[in-house]
Formats: sequence, C-alpha cells, structure tokens
Amino acid sequence: MVRWVVLVGLYLASRLFALTALPMFLDERIYLRWAYWITQGRRLQVPFVAGKGLSVWVLAAVTPHTANPLLAGRLLTVAVGILTLVAVHRLAARLTGDVRVADLAAVFYIACPFTLFHDRMVLADPYLSAFTAWTLLLSLRLSNTPRLRDGIALGAAMALGIAAKVTGLPLLAVPLLVLGVMGATRRTWLKPLTLAYVVALALSAYPVWRFFSRPSGELSKLAGGDDSPVAATVSANLGLATSWLWSYWTTGLVLLAAAGVVVALRKNALRRSGVLLILVALGPIALFASVSRVWFPRYVLFTTVPLVILAALGFRAGLEWPLETKRRLIARGRELTDAALRAGSDDAGDASASPA
Repeated sequence: MVRWVVLVGLYLASRLFALTALPMFLDERIYLRWAYWITQGRRLQVPFVAGKGLSVWVLAAVTPHTANPLLAGRLLTVAVGILTLVAVHRLAARLTGDVRVADLAAVFYIACPFTLFHDRMVLADPYLSAFTAWTLLLSLRLSNTPRLRDGIALGAAMALGIAAKVTGLPLLAVPLLVLGVMGATRRTWLKPLTLAYVVALALSAYPVWRFFSRPSGELSKLAGGDDSPVAATVSANLGLATSWLWSYWTTGLVLLAAAGVVVALRKNALRRSGVLLILVALGPIALFASVSRVWFPRYVLFTTVPLVILAALGFRAGLEWPLETKRRLIARGRELTDAALRAGSDDAGDASASPA
C-alpha cells in the first residue's frame, strides 16, 4: 500500500504541476472541437474516420460540460497514465519476478521526459500506450492461468487500444506473440484466447471499417503520399525513430535499456521475458517504418512500456554487479586458500613419510 501511495503521489505531482502552462497544441484543439460536435449531434463519425474514436468520445462525455475544457481533457489523459503506470509495474514484476525491478520501472516511467510530456496532453497516443501495456499484461496472465474472464478482459483491452488509435491493430498479434515466446499448454488457453479475439474483433470492427472505408489524411500517412523507394523510406524512418528515442527518452535510459537487453539475454530465467520485451518494443516500430510516409515522435510512445522495464532491469543489474564481483572474488580467494592449505598438508605428509 505504501508503495502505491509513493508511486501514484510522484506521478500526480509530476503530471499535475503547471498542467495548463503549455499553450493548447493544435491537435488538442482539433480533438476538443470534435468532442463539442459530438455533444451537438454533429459529425459523429469523424473521430472514427480519423482512426481516433475512443479518446474523442471520452472527451465528449466530460470536457464540453466544464469551465476549462483544456484542463479537463488533460486531466483525463493524466488519469489514463495511471492505468499505464499500474500495468508497467505489474508487467515488470511478472516478467522479472523481482518487485524491486517493478518499482524501478514505475519510477523510470514517471521520470521519462517522453511520457512526462505526453501524459499531460489531450492526445490519443497515451490511450494506446495504456492499452498496449494492459494487452501485454493480460496476455501474460492468460498464458499462465487461462480463464474465460481473462479472455474477455484481454479482448476488451485490444479493442480499446484499436479504438483509441487504429495504429493499435498490431495489438491483435500480442497474445499469440506472448504464447509463442513464453509458452503455454494448448488445452488450457485455446478457449480463453478464442474468446478474446471474438470480443476484440466484435468491438473494434466498426472503428476499423470506418477508418479504412473512407480514405483520410491519417490513412495517407500510413500508406502513400510519395514515390520514394521502400528501402529509402524504411531507412529514413528508422533513423527518425532512433533519434526520437535518443532525444526524448534521454541517453541514460536508452543505455540502461541496452544493458537490460544484455542482462535478460544472458540469464536463462529472464531470456524469454527479454525476447518478448524486445519484440514488443521494436516489432511495431519496424512495421510502421516500412509503411509510414509521415509520422511523429508520439507514434512510438507505446515503446516506453517495454523499454522502461528493460531499463529497470539494467539499472538493477548495475547495482548488483559490484556485490556479485565482491562475492566472486571472496569465493575465489577461499578456493585458492583451501587449495594452498591442502597442498601444504600434502607436502608435510610426504615429508614425514620419507626415511631419515
């Protein structure tokens, strides 16, 4: 309980301080305007055509009835960030088996400039990030203790992620990825997983259909817009994504995450978890880099979920390394001392046994 009081307190302190000091962002104005239209019964399908229905409809339920719509919208995003924080902590604890790594992952999520900025903005990407984290967590739960209610919850998480932003469609691959990497018994997970996909496809069918049935500016960003070769597009986009993570994520967290990758791949107990986190972080980036003609840093916000866990793992290993080195040196010293004593006793025995 104390742990969550501290973590949530730190999160709220960082997110609520001077929440409206930053002027309204253009996309924030667009989303708030769409929310007003919905309350007036106008252009109800516009958010779905743009591929960002969930956050706008949530805004429509709250912001038009407040004195300060911008503040209300940003407070909603702060609340969604709490969902991400909780999921990140539970994910880290489940994947590493170490609550101290989970605590570090939560602290890194709070301190990361990338999340600090976006958790305070009226945008769709924090919603997608939250449901990415919960999809991954619920997929792990389903692989370990499959129950029908877990399948329903997993399906809802995937659908909400897709409804938040259609670029969340790769979430449909997460449960299969988790089962493939982490392993599970088929007889137990087949029914809950089938139910999860039924729920996800049923709830997300309309938003996805509206997005792809009517070409929009958002769709053109994902496919088309120029005649550049695919290789050139991929190369340019990967360079952009790398620069974004390096700049907005900070050099320290990137290096810690790289160290976490090394630690996870070297330890048998963590290897599957490490592979899963790497794939969840880099797989969608590679996919978007191959098809996107126009994109922005917030498009890769969801990668913070696996990366802060890897960074926490790397930081924890860095703290333990001096202690491990000291223990090894002490153990090696004892071995050498014992060997020397045995050798000395053997020499003394040989000398006493020889004739005068």
